[in-house]
Formats: sequence, structure tokens, C-alpha cells
Amino acid sequence: MNHLDSPLVQEAIDRSVSQQLLRFSLSEGHQVLLPTQHLLEILGAAQTPIIPIPDMPAAVMGVCNWRGEILWLVDLSCYLGFGALSFTNLQRKSFKTLIAQAGQQRVGFVVAQVEQMIWLERSQLLPVPNPPMNPVLARSLQGYYADPVGNMLLVLDGIAVINTLQAECRGSQVTAG
Repeated sequence: MNHLDSPLVQEAIDRSVSQQLLRFSLSEGHQVLLPTQHLLEILGAAQTPIIPIPDMPAAVMGVCNWRGEILWLVDLSCYLGFGALSFTNLQRKSFKTLIAQAGQQRVGFVVAQVEQMIWLERSQLLPVPNPPMNPVLARSLQGYYADPVGNMLLVLDGIAVINTLQAECRGSQVTAG
């Protein structure tokens, strides 16, 4: 048996040409993908109280206690320019919080709904379109993917989202944790 045929080598080769992504919805049904390598956990949004912080950008919902740490929560739909999630008491129970990490920085991205995990061949990732778009969104994308039924799914770069958020909120400690 050739050493390239071993399961561990084959798995490493497969990971270099594909990546696992989480598919989720923002407000108004916008479908987005985020590489799972940036995710630590998915929580129900109603699992912990959110403490609002004054004088923050509109997308920053506040902070919560996550495993004994202060975790900043961001309405990802609002932050990327798709409009704020609607927070009535009934609807809030269905929202999910994606705990994402870039280096030592952790942020909770609040999203409308978590859909499924998918594997995407890197060759299926299409470049970000050239037409003008929201600058925060443009800096936060790896590209996009057209699924088999023709839906265009944005593929986020988790590190870029957290770094862009940190730059926007400079002076606060939004990404400390």
C-alpha cells in the first residue's frame, strides 16, 4: 500500500481542496456560509440575558455571560448591512448565537436561523462580485457559492469579520474575551 493511500493522508488532501461550512440565515432570508474552523459553539439566543452597552454601534447588541467570560453579541445581519433582526420576545427565542473565534478574540454573532453544515470544494467558491456593495460586507467576504438550485450564498471570512468589527469599535473592548 502506498503511503498516499492512508486514510490520514487522504483526509489531509481532502481538507486542502474542500472546507466545511455552516449555512445560516440573516434577516429577510439572506443565506450565508461561515467556515466551521472559526466556530466554537452554537447557542440559543434566549439562553442567557443580554446586557446592553450604551454608545456602541447599532449592530452591537450588548454582552452576555458565556462560560464565565464576557462575550460581546453582534447582530450579524445589521452589521453586514442587511437590516437589523426583529427582536420581539416571541421571535428572540428562535434566534441563534454563533460563537466565533479569531486568535484569542471571541464574538457572538446573533443570526435568524441555523440551517445545516455543508462541504464546499474550494473550486466552487466564486470571487466577490465587482459591483459596489456595503464596504463592511465587501471586507468580510471570501466569495460566494451558487447552490444546486441557484441560490447565491455569501461565504464569510470569520477572521475578517471579527477584525473589521474590532476596527469599527476601536476604543471599546468589543472583541476582548
